[in-house]
Amino acid sequence: MTRDRLPLAAAMLCALLVSATAAEAGGRGHMFDRMDRDQDGLITKPEFAMAREHMFERVDEDGDGYLTREEIAMRRGGHLDDRQSEHAGRRFDRIDGDHDERISKQEFIAGAGRWLHRADADGDGAVSREEWLDAMAHKRAWKHEGEAQ
Repeated sequence: MTRDRLPLAAAMLCALLVSATAAEAGGRGHMFDRMDRDQDGLITKPEFAMAREHMFERVDEDGDGYLTREEIAMRRGGHLDDRQSEHAGRRFDRIDGDHDERISKQEFIAGAGRWLHRADADGDGAVSREEWLDAMAHKRAWKHEGEAQ
């Protein structure tokens, strides 16, 4: 895999984990509120990267500093149908840049800027609640676009 695809793949895995975390936390708007650390109505790149780091730590069940396929599946409740499992496997493979069958925190966090940039519709360097909700609604199209690249 080329380095330019790693951030997109990391963003796609993040979307998978954000979906599970958002549902667990009470919805997409609530997740936005949790990421907006200074409560200014915008998620900046540092806030998003911090949220990704916390997300990584929650999913890293054994605390070894790496995500495994099993830890990611368990975050989704361990109930992935064949299609979801195959899709998650492809994303995992793209993010696992050194192909050691585990995703480091650095590999996972690397995609923070790419997703934020795509969600930032007005180009101001931050994502508003409206942009966040719109991006979450369109993430499925982004995933398919990323797979075609």
